Amino acid sequence: MDEYVKSGWSIQTILLLAGACAGIGGALLTGGYTLSQIQNDTNRNSIAVGELSTRMERNDSKTDLNEVRIASLEKIASDALTLRRELEKTVTEFNSDIAVIKEILQRMDSEVGEKE
Repeated sequence: MDEYVKSGWSIQTILLLAGACAGIGGALLTGGYTLSQIQNDTNRNSIAVGELSTRMERNDSKTDLNEVRIASLEKIASDALTLRRELEKTVTEFNSDIAVIKEILQRMDSEVGEKE
C-alpha cells in the first residue's frame, strides 16, 4: 500500500475517479437520450406544423371562394332589388294609364248614351 501512497494513487482515488467517470458518462448518456427525444419531438412537431399549414391553405382557398360567392350573391340581391323598384314604378305608371283610359272610355260611353 505504501506504493500507492507514494505515487498518489490510492484505491480511494481510483474509486473516486471511476465514480466520477461513471457519473459523467451517465450524464452524457442521459443528455444524449434527452437530446434525441427533443429532436424526435421537434421533427414530429415540424411535420404536424406542415400538415396544419397545408390544411390552412386549403381552408383559405375555400374561404376566398366563399367570399367570391357571397359577393356575387350580394350583387344579385342588389340587382334584384333595383329590378323590383323599376317594376313597381312601371306597374304604377300602367295603373295611371289604365285609370286615364277608363275615364276616357266612361266619357265616350256617356257621350254615346246622350246621343241615343
